[in-house]
Amino acid sequence: MDDHKEPRAELSSAVLRRLVLARFLYNQALENAVLRREVTEFAAINTLQDAIEVFFLAATDYLNVDLGKKTEFEQYIDKVNDRLGEKELPFRRRLIEINKVRVLSKHQGIPPNPSELMGYLQAAREFFDQAAALIFGRPFWAVSLVDLLPETDEAKGLLLLAERQFHGGDYSECLITCRKVMFIKYECRGSIEGYRDGRFSEPIFASWLAADYACSREFIANHVETPFDFVHLDHSRLESELMKDGIDPEVYWNISRLTPALYRSGKEGADWLVKHEPQKLAAEGIEDRASYVLDNTIDIALRLSARKKVLRRPTSSTFPLKLMSPCVTIYRKADALSEVLGTVPGGVDVYGLYGTPSFDRTGYFWRILFEMDGRWTEGFVSGLDVSRQ
Repeated sequence: MDDHKEPRAELSSAVLRRLVLARFLYNQALENAVLRREVTEFAAINTLQDAIEVFFLAATDYLNVDLGKKTEFEQYIDKVNDRLGEKELPFRRRLIEINKVRVLSKHQGIPPNPSELMGYLQAAREFFDQAAALIFGRPFWAVSLVDLLPETDEAKGLLLLAERQFHGGDYSECLITCRKVMFIKYECRGSIEGYRDGRFSEPIFASWLAADYACSREFIANHVETPFDFVHLDHSRLESELMKDGIDPEVYWNISRLTPALYRSGKEGADWLVKHEPQKLAAEGIEDRASYVLDNTIDIALRLSARKKVLRRPTSSTFPLKLMSPCVTIYRKADALSEVLGTVPGGVDVYGLYGTPSFDRTGYFWRILFEMDGRWTEGFVSGLDVSRQ
């Protein structure tokens, strides 16, 4: 008999979202209970029961339990137990008691016994601990929507760290870690550092969100005073990109206003630099600010990941291209005199879309496509840089 100590399947988006919601509702119930007011005790018992029911919805979904049109609370327990075989869910009697107290509270206006309420919360917590390990094979309190992100996404590790920092009360570091995610997803594409020697020189495609007027050696010499000034975003271009990604630009700017600026060079192995902005890390209200930033940063990362899944990917309409060398120059147009967009990063797979004569008919260019940092990027490379078509 399977003892369910190991997860039998990956958690679907629906299951993960319900587990995260159950955890949120439990925490809301706990916050209301500790206030020890009759009205908040009403809220606590009702929210606690909601948390338990949402957990059961996640469990029945995961276990493929067939629910009827109207399922009574005790039936949730029985139906899950039927799928667990020799194992049984813990705290059956206590869960039924919580449900009855909630019914009396909600439908007859009878408040829960204050001396019992914290006991109900403790029982529910232990139930979540044991039931999650039994059903899903993982700790209830470690389940996160961040798990929906692919392992190859650098943001996933950062967001898991930010969650640990938040739950550990390290709100300052949580804010900084979330800003790193926003830098990876957007701000790095506003970097003009590659122009400090004239034409764009770094082997990354990093400046398509930068203001055009800032993309020059002269601008850097006259206006860049700290490493953080290398990020020089074109706000109109950025907001257009955000809306295309399904993200409210105001949410992006709120995160930017609430977190310290930082910078990481495109050079391999570069360290994170954090701007010292103590007013953004002030203790007053920092937990609320960190909660807002963390929740919205996770949402942005999930939206970008979902959008990536529907973006065009190399298919039979594309073909692999082998370049003569790493760091091949990318042009905006099929013309060596057109704007240089960057260079093809080393180690990426390059695909061709089509070939075309140059404008002056003296050369040949290929429209290429490659993936970097979760985005598909296009541009033109000279046929002289292509070794095999």
